[in-house]
Amino acid sequence: MDEQLNLGQLKKYAGLFLARQKLKAKEKEIQKRLDDMAPVLINHLLDHGIARLPLVGGRTISMSTRIWSKYLPDKTIEDLIIAAKEDKVYEKLGGKESISAQSLASYLKELDEENKPLPKSLAKVIEPNPVTNLVVKNQ
Repeated sequence: MDEQLNLGQLKKYAGLFLARQKLKAKEKEIQKRLDDMAPVLINHLLDHGIARLPLVGGRTISMSTRIWSKYLPDKTIEDLIIAAKEDKVYEKLGGKESISAQSLASYLKELDEENKPLPKSLAKVIEPNPVTNLVVKNQ
């Protein structure tokens, strides 16, 4: 085939490719700034007893806490499955030979909302690890 190179399209592609690289670098920079600011602002809101705050311009900032689990030293998913079966919460956590982080987080949230302690055999394998983030929404 005797086709001419489409230099216009190649230049456009190269320009878009480089623009995307710049955006990714800018996104990383912004994420770093957000990560640096969040803990300070979360503590500030907690100190003032504020969980949700409407801001000027129709935005609302709020705190969102998710309770993840953290394995104790030398513990594994296999230990968690055995413990879940012992405490009869295996079915609540999916009832499969693996337990997803999401189902475990939902279970920990349920316990927290009901002010119930972590069952004893689970407490020998994991500990609750609450993670709080700031969320901004436009109203």
